[in-house]
Amino acid sequence: QRAVDERFGLSATIGIGPNKLIAKMASGVRKPRGLTAMDDEAYRTRFWPLSVRELWGVGPKLSERLREMAILTIGDLAHASAATLEGAFGVIGPQLREAASGHDDTPLVPYHRGVDPKSMGHEVTLPEDSDDAGHLQGVLLRLSDQVARRLRSEGFRGRTVALKLRDRRFVTHQRQVTLEGFTSDHRVIFENVKQLWRRLWKGGEVRLLGVSLSGLEKVEAATQAELFDAHARDVQLRDALDRVRDRLGDASLVPAGALAGRSRMSHVPFGAVSARSIGGRPKSPPRAPES
Repeated sequence: QRAVDERFGLSATIGIGPNKLIAKMASGVRKPRGLTAMDDEAYRTRFWPLSVRELWGVGPKLSERLREMAILTIGDLAHASAATLEGAFGVIGPQLREAASGHDDTPLVPYHRGVDPKSMGHEVTLPEDSDDAGHLQGVLLRLSDQVARRLRSEGFRGRTVALKLRDRRFVTHQRQVTLEGFTSDHRVIFENVKQLWRRLWKGGEVRLLGVSLSGLEKVEAATQAELFDAHARDVQLRDALDRVRDRLGDASLVPAGALAGRSRMSHVPFGAVSARSIGGRPKSPPRAPES
């Protein structure tokens, strides 16, 4: 905590627990600059009497549906019928019950171990359900751009493009397509996402959208070189745009199509704007382009 404060001028709050879920919940007990350690019993004592809305990952609409089922507290959720929850929410239902019980068996992999990811993606929950095709495709374009940017920044390319869609009933649909070659180009990703979108979306209201790439390979391991001048120019342009974003932040450059209905897309993370010093003097962060 002291090192973070001295280096970045930010407060850090720490949670310690037997798994990632309890540690995450514990980190919110004392803020700012708190340090809270919990075992399973302490977790149940602290959180079971609280509203189900306090459980990490439960949003306002999900908590409202749980309340309609007379599940008011985290303890209620932990003791609810797994079959009933699965019938109401699909596979996420039993997972919610496990989380409420403080169970989480997902592994903890420190970043410094250098384990290569199997996939990279971004998803966003819309602030309100939407059936506006133009708005939703704008979100998908921005998500495709974010995924491509992350791939390039971490030195990967992907081959399998996947689209995730969750409707207003919390039913999740997914489709994917495997490309002939590997890519980290947001245009290629978005074109394939659009095809998946046309097959998957039936015109109903959408709550969540996600885009991801799997089947990753390190760029250094690629066997396919850029053979044509047009491709080389595209790569040079992407590299130049990435350098601008590295310096000024992701908000400095975004795909024009993602700006349609910008006021309605404020929930889509456009990236932080850097406040680095340029030429020895701090510069004011640039505004994201409006058109």
